[in-house]
Amino acid sequence: MLRDGPFGTHSCRKTAYLLAIWGKENNGEIMMAARHKTLVHSMTYQRDAKFLLALAENNRLKLPFSEWKPILCKDLRIGRSINSSNLQNFKSIPILTDIFVCKSLDINASHPQRCVNYIVKEAIRYSRPTTTKQRIEEILSTVDAEKAAELQYLFEKYASEVKTRENVVV
Repeated sequence: MLRDGPFGTHSCRKTAYLLAIWGKENNGEIMMAARHKTLVHSMTYQRDAKFLLALAENNRLKLPFSEWKPILCKDLRIGRSINSSNLQNFKSIPILTDIFVCKSLDINASHPQRCVNYIVKEAIRYSRPTTTKQRIEEILSTVDAEKAAELQYLFEKYASEVKTRENVVV
């Protein structure tokens, strides 16, 4: 059947309904955001989302619920103008990519092996820090050496003070 857009994938709709139902949203907002014109189509997705919620609750899963927020904007100009205040913090994908390659992978522009193949291999091998100490060290690596050394000393001093307080018997 031929039709004019907008087009979307069903898996995105299923996920959207799931998040909306679990986030306690009302039917009208969900239908509009999913661009469903009939209640019949909407009810199919809602039924599945409610079933999955009941299943999760039966299995006593601790799910992080958050209030669902509508995503539909009929007048995109208004949305763009309101959102334009956030543009000062906006970074394009090429800039974010460069930050990741330089800071996280430690491959700067003068790196002797810098090429697409090498960067892809290093990106595949990369894993985010998993411990608090690793995360602190990652953040400290973005600060100049003198400040990093001072912050490292203060973190260790603070951790020692906390540990001492916890071991004091009252």
